[in-house]
Amino acid sequence: MTLKKIVKKLCDFPKGVLAADEGIGTIKKRFDMIDVENTQENRTEYRKLLFSTPNLEDYISGVITYSETFDQILDDNSRLIDLLLEKNILVGIKLDSGLSDTPDNQKLCNPTENLDEKIKYYVENGASFAKWRALFIISDNTPTKENIEKNAEILADYALKCTQNGLVPIVEPEILLKGNFDSNKIKEVSSFVLKIVFEKLRDCGVDMEEIILKPSFVRQGLDIQVDPQVTAKDTIQNFKSVLPENLGGIAFISGGIKDSEAIETLKLLNKYKDDFNFTVLSSYSFGRALQTRCLQSWKGSVLNLNSAQKKLIEVLSFFK
Repeated sequence: MTLKKIVKKLCDFPKGVLAADEGIGTIKKRFDMIDVENTQENRTEYRKLLFSTPNLEDYISGVITYSETFDQILDDNSRLIDLLLEKNILVGIKLDSGLSDTPDNQKLCNPTENLDEKIKYYVENGASFAKWRALFIISDNTPTKENIEKNAEILADYALKCTQNGLVPIVEPEILLKGNFDSNKIKEVSSFVLKIVFEKLRDCGVDMEEIILKPSFVRQGLDIQVDPQVTAKDTIQNFKSVLPENLGGIAFISGGIKDSEAIETLKLLNKYKDDFNFTVLSSYSFGRALQTRCLQSWKGSVLNLNSAQKKLIEVLSFFK
């Protein structure tokens, strides 16, 4: 399958991408909420629950995994990711190495050693796409142009190496939505970040049709209650002015928004696209918004397997 065909499959709304790439520290936070010990056995059982969900392929086109998950071998000597590949669900891999704090209270992507070799390894073992996340924090003085440029250069280098070696890169310049900033502020920051990111991607010679953008919605701060219709229209209008027309696709993050709001916003965005002549394929890559109800139902017990899987499908069915 060509990179462009992979992009189209991943962004084929109402199907989308399940982000199951939480690192060991992040999934501990999820497990702490349901009083489940953060052991490799429990992590494997939870991933197995997700990946073996009946009819998952009717709702999900791809799943982003963490390195531990990608390499996990089950008791029958099969690979955990084979549960996805057997369903014709594309497997992705988180390639970034997290974030570091800067002296001025911003975030900077950590380098990943031997990135070319890792990309080749994952391609050879069944991966079709990858993900790399940068994070930008809104305050009176941030994000700065210097910080955006440094992160954008790292994102562009990663994207180019992926496309050169047969992986579709998901480029994630997340804007943290925590706070009470207004619509003018998020529009300004979103446009500024995306302009620089695509400038750096072009400078590196990345083919825009072979990448997926994974952005935040253009939404006021999470402290403010917002009508999803407003967010959907603001996002389209803002993106239309800065995104390249030949961009392969978009897979939005939920960004801490409640699952019901995130899903409704995306459905409305796709509904309004024709009104604004916005033609970029637009789907989702949600993590918490899809998994929260499933986790709460599972609670670490094999007895709750079926009910937890039903909760996952129940949430996914809201996109239809």
